[in-house]
Amino acid sequence: MLLNSVKAALIDKKLMSPEYGYTLEQLMELAGLSCALAIDQQYKTKSKILIIAGPGNNGGDGLVCARHLKILGWNPTVYYPNAEKLYTKQPFYKQLVTTLENMYDITVIKDAYNNEKLQELVQQQKFIVDAIFGFSFKPPIKPGHYLDIINSLIDQQKSGDTQIISIDSPSGWDVDDGPKSDTYLDPHMLISLTYPKLCSKYLQPKCSHYCGGRFISKKFASEFGIIPLNYLPGNLVVKL
Repeated sequence: MLLNSVKAALIDKKLMSPEYGYTLEQLMELAGLSCALAIDQQYKTKSKILIIAGPGNNGGDGLVCARHLKILGWNPTVYYPNAEKLYTKQPFYKQLVTTLENMYDITVIKDAYNNEKLQELVQQQKFIVDAIFGFSFKPPIKPGHYLDIINSLIDQQKSGDTQIISIDSPSGWDVDDGPKSDTYLDPHMLISLTYPKLCSKYLQPKCSHYCGGRFISKKFASEFGIIPLNYLPGNLVVKL
């Protein structure tokens, strides 16, 4: 079973309803932790890693992921362009960045978008986390710096030296129908959150696919017709 975008949105809404009581901040923390654990399980190098955070909740997941990667022994840098504008949309993002910088000494590049700086960053990385667009995104990507960023990742992946890790869905894809253009992000790893989305059926065989969502109870899963995943004892993520 795979979730379409409508059902994924309903699940998020239900999780944050008075009936179940989760907050956005709680879900973001669980998502970011799951992503960091999956990355650490898949790649055991503990090397430099770049997290590119987008303008919405997927970007927030990336910010949390960066913190947990640092705790796990990685050396993350966060690229979060135009962050000051995003803080007005969701003040919690600023708190996440403050924790990264002041508690863990993680470099967060949050000034105005700079293509030259981005290219320099991207070309230095073996691992890049794509935390740009989540399951609510609908293509096409509007012209602007996020399109430039995704095109830079597409160009970089052609070199074969960089592992692209996407959170929940590869940025630029239709969450239901997969890639919609001839050139698209082709990640080496996808970390689905809560439950895999329909677009995951378009992943290449080389792509390692994980899911983090053990916070869902059997009662909740049955309400939405979700088949529970086979998490191992003590694990918060599962390789699919």
